[in-house]
Amino acid sequence: MTHFLSRFRVESTRHQVHDYHAPGWYFITVCTHKRFRYFGEVVNHQMQLSSIGKITYTELLKTQEIRNNVVIDEWVIMPDHIHMIIRIVEPPTVETHCSASLHPPPTQPDTPPKNRFGPQSNNIPAIVRGIKSAVKRKTNAQSIEFQWQARYHDHIIRGQAELERIRRYIKNNVVAWGNDARDK
Repeated sequence: MTHFLSRFRVESTRHQVHDYHAPGWYFITVCTHKRFRYFGEVVNHQMQLSSIGKITYTELLKTQEIRNNVVIDEWVIMPDHIHMIIRIVEPPTVETHCSASLHPPPTQPDTPPKNRFGPQSNNIPAIVRGIKSAVKRKTNAQSIEFQWQARYHDHIIRGQAELERIRRYIKNNVVAWGNDARDK
């Protein structure tokens, strides 16, 4: 921990020189508070979603509908966590009334990307924050007790072999549930 204004500050777990707006593939894991099984239970190797799990399912589907640069490639809702591969793509060009395309400004290849300060949108932290806040807002509206873990885990996927390995891991997560001592 470091100090900021004479107080302890928790360091960010994000990669400090990676631009989380950049097109790419990201493996994200978001857990519930104290790994409480809010989302449902695994029964006979199938996930049975609770009401909170169903809300989460709906909000995950909405994520790529409301963001034109986001694709949720593979994902699974488990009893106490969510795994997902988020792909950020180049946003489509915007057509003006004169049919002239507006392209995003070019990036400078010689300068390392930096995390941007100020309003955040359409980057990994904003996408995860959006999912978490939408689920929390819906559970609050229905007076359902629910809490997220404060942080989440992200991994920048660096290659096709790694992408395929993570996809298999996500697809097999429900079947593997119960084989790990903490899952019992």
